[in-house]
Amino acid sequence: GRAVSGDLVHLTLAFIGDVATTSIPALKAIGDALPGTGAMLEFDTLGAWRASGVAWIAPQQIPAPLQRMHAELRDALANAGFPVDARPFRPHVTLARGHAGSGLATHPPEKPMRWRVSRYAVAESLPGPPAPYRMLKTCSAQTAAGSGMPPGHDGEEARGDRHGNSRRA
Repeated sequence: GRAVSGDLVHLTLAFIGDVATTSIPALKAIGDALPGTGAMLEFDTLGAWRASGVAWIAPQQIPAPLQRMHAELRDALANAGFPVDARPFRPHVTLARGHAGSGLATHPPEKPMRWRVSRYAVAESLPGPPAPYRMLKTCSAQTAAGSGMPPGHDGEEARGDRHGNSRRA
């Protein structure tokens, strides 16, 4: 398969499909209203989806601030008339596309990866390989009590973005 470039690595909070350009201001306003609380994710499960050829890594436990942010985003999108996915929130990071494996069973990586959620964005998926994104709005996440981030955290773990895009929100 093809590894995902480091600058394209992201965790999607909500994918909403194609939207009219005139809807982008509403999506930015929804992004502005999100709580923007940082969190620490521990990616401790590797897997692959045979049908899509995607190899991924995911956390078994989702920090409460990230769950709340996803729920608030889902509700705001639905209230604004955007489509929302009814399936449970299962955050993951795509590691490679075009994986020719046989649908690997999930298993733990050799060493879990800790990822500090430090930003979130409203992003647009652009057509064509390697599925690049254009950031429409980016905000820094705030560290708060109960965020899952240790006191005095120095950010030595991998840093990531929570991307929501106009074609992901």
